[in-house]
Amino acid sequence: EVAHLDNTALAQLTTNARHPQLGNGLLATLQLPDVGDPATTAEKCAILNFLEASSWTAVPLLGGWHSHAIAEDKEVPAFSAFLPNALFQPGLADTYARWMVARAGWARREFYPGQVDTPLYEVLTKRRQQNH
Repeated sequence: EVAHLDNTALAQLTTNARHPQLGNGLLATLQLPDVGDPATTAEKCAILNFLEASSWTAVPLLGGWHSHAIAEDKEVPAFSAFLPNALFQPGLADTYARWMVARAGWARREFYPGQVDTPLYEVLTKRRQQNH
């Protein structure tokens, strides 16, 4: 989990993903906590794809933003990138993880300029207290 305003974004690496044309590989995903209806989330993803393709983000645009359903009529912006096993190099998974963390910070700065992320330990402590 990565700090995102007063919540967290979820970055995940999955090593058993299968692509229909490229075979097995690494699937790197990032989900932002910005819950919205499908139309609003799709629009936000289109904006993120445009901004990431047309500006400097400090990470390569290998993948794309899309809507990810989390409940009926509730979606979040998500980013997915796939790296086939044929392109494996030591350290690439770590690099992809760092790119997802950087991408979460970039997206927050694009949509919420001037706002600061709450430290992760504070977010997790508050979440733990609410669950008890």
